[in-house]
Amino acid sequence: MRAISVLLVDDDPFIREVVAAALSVTPGVHVQSFASGEDALASARVAAPDIIVLDFTMPGADGLAIHRDLKAALGDMPPVIFLTAREDADLVARLRAAGAVGVLAKPFDPSAIADEILKLGASPRKAAPRDTRLDAVAASFRASLPQTMAQIDREWSVLRREWQAPVAASLIMRAHKLAGAAGLFKLHELGNAARAVEVAAVVQVDADRRGETVDVAGLEPAVAALWARAIEAMGKG
Repeated sequence: MRAISVLLVDDDPFIREVVAAALSVTPGVHVQSFASGEDALASARVAAPDIIVLDFTMPGADGLAIHRDLKAALGDMPPVIFLTAREDADLVARLRAAGAVGVLAKPFDPSAIADEILKLGASPRKAAPRDTRLDAVAASFRASLPQTMAQIDREWSVLRREWQAPVAASLIMRAHKLAGAAGLFKLHELGNAARAVEVAAVVQVDADRRGETVDVAGLEPAVAALWARAIEAMGKG
């Protein structure tokens, strides 16, 4: 069986761990995972991968920008698969127009993600056995929740005192990543609560950009609900 190399780019460590663990169970599949486009680009220049998996929402350059950089470096692109939490038909169309062979939604089923990626990027294979490392990653995610919520709390405290666009942007990215990881581990109420914080913060950022009054009080119910769901999720561990 020919070996298959997969280049995975996602800034969320839990997404990287789960996808890499799921793929690595399949014989002959080797995964290199990176948190940034720059590191992935450096690796691809040394050894071109057979399949590329890109998160669309990344700090700084988005997945399409990373895709363009990889295409410029590699020339002939291998199959590219995007991961995204955005339910946006226009975005999916843009990604396919850019050359993606598939767009997979977050949250995804950890037990099925490897087969979906390999089916899109290579020949279909037999379903891989369950990897118990996924349980360890889920436990690690729950253990990280107190730190994540403390960071969200600090950002929320800053915004309550004074509106700061960079802090709001950080809160949006943190809530976005939390929503994606929570859905991955089937903590759907936590994921929905994190998404609500993200959306509420985006509304205020958009108002600020338009020169309108920012109402940070509108974030308070969403943050309180997120805390309640996070406490429940920590108790499930």
